[in-house]
Amino acid sequence: MVAAADFALIVEPGLAAGLDEISEFTGGEDGLNFKNPAWLSPSFVPFEGEILGLAIDGRTLCYWLIFAAVLGLFLLLIAGVFLVNRFPEFAEEEGKDNGAGSLSGAWRHSHLRAAVVAQLFYVGAQVCVTSFFIRAAIAGGGVDEKTAGYYLSVYGLLFMGGRFAGTALVSRIAPSRLLTAYSGVCILLCLLAMYAEGRFVVFALGGLGFFMSIMFPTIFSLGIRDLAEDTKPGSSLIVMAIIGGALFPVLMGWIIDRSGDDIQRGYAVPLACFLVVLWYGMKGYRTKKQP
Repeated sequence: MVAAADFALIVEPGLAAGLDEISEFTGGEDGLNFKNPAWLSPSFVPFEGEILGLAIDGRTLCYWLIFAAVLGLFLLLIAGVFLVNRFPEFAEEEGKDNGAGSLSGAWRHSHLRAAVVAQLFYVGAQVCVTSFFIRAAIAGGGVDEKTAGYYLSVYGLLFMGGRFAGTALVSRIAPSRLLTAYSGVCILLCLLAMYAEGRFVVFALGGLGFFMSIMFPTIFSLGIRDLAEDTKPGSSLIVMAIIGGALFPVLMGWIIDRSGDDIQRGYAVPLACFLVVLWYGMKGYRTKKQP
């Protein structure tokens, strides 16, 4: 008992000093009195000007560093799980040709070629809508930058909600019909984003997130249907179509620059992309007998 008391007398001062250091490191009791280190002080400005419309001070930098550290540890944990666990191979179904297939063999299927084109245009549309969301909400919706950033978060939630809703609907509605209906709605929403004003522009942008959410997996599943041994190379071709996300935003930016920085007019690019997806949902998905 005496030894424990003596130990507490020795440890408590050290523990208290350590807690004081932690308190000072995180800004003191009121969160503002930074003492150490100086580069995490609110008065410390690591970058000149703003980044994505935000002034980065020491406290914000600290939060981002903590987030990056936690994310890094999480990714390392996931990588460790894949390293130490063996995942089973999928066995080929009996009665099917187990040949390796080929890219040239997959490319013979017209519905696969159409799926590659549709996916190219869809991914381009998605990246265009998302990349220019904040600027469109400010210019057309009349909101400030902070509010536009908040609406972008809501747009992401609508995209996720649309994916779940579409997954439920696809069990009752043919995938091609659902894709056709959703792409048609997206075309109308693009027109609304181009010519409306105020909150209707923001509504249109959010609606685009909801209705385009099912397009990638639907195009993919329709594109690899009935490919038999060419399924694996065919699926790789559809995945490579994501290059559209690097091409169409450049075109959209060029149109915006040529139109006097009119962000809304630039939404003609995703509108054209959704027209291609509409064609695929109506006709392009159909399989044809190969020679």
